[in-house]
Amino acid sequence: MSETHLWLAGGGCAELIVRKSRFLGYALGCKSEQEARESLHGIRREHSKANHHVYSWRLRDAGTGQLTYRFDDDGEPGGTAGRPLLQVMESQRVVNALLVVVRYFGGIKLGTGGLVRAYSETAVRALAEADLQPLIPMRKVTVRIAFHHLSSLEHLIEREGIAVLDRRFETDALLSLEVPKASLAALVRELAELTHGAATVEEEATGNSA
Repeated sequence: MSETHLWLAGGGCAELIVRKSRFLGYALGCKSEQEARESLHGIRREHSKANHHVYSWRLRDAGTGQLTYRFDDDGEPGGTAGRPLLQVMESQRVVNALLVVVRYFGGIKLGTGGLVRAYSETAVRALAEADLQPLIPMRKVTVRIAFHHLSSLEHLIEREGIAVLDRRFETDALLSLEVPKASLAALVRELAELTHGAATVEEEATGNSA
């Protein structure tokens, strides 16, 4: 059975004080490295006087399911900051997200173990404040259907809560839909029954759905 991942429907933030050092954690959703970099840049700008801006992001490719990640200690001893953030994301199965922990140094060194605990706990607290939801794999499909069957398709779409991305009307009606991957086969079967096999369903090959 494939692992169920979680994504951030809403961000979270948290604060931790450890021996006069102030740690501010941010959990933010992102769908690409570009989005992650932009969010990181904004936090760095907001906390320009902080001593460290430690981060990790973890992304899932919508088409292939491949996971990619990046982390940075931003001047903290190697392995004490960025990697613990990534490990928190891995343990909670979080993807398409950015974790940033900003540190204002309080003048007292925490040691490697203390740093790992402080960064990990701040990350856990930030994620605890976020709105985590199961990541449901989606597929984009184009349905071609005769006009006299269109009302049946519209009823099916409304009943199942399927997202309509686009409607085009040519010799037939063409609807671009976003459908949960697990429901796609059932949709194809029901459309075949409704239209006596006349409807066609073609899956888009862009791989942009979650």
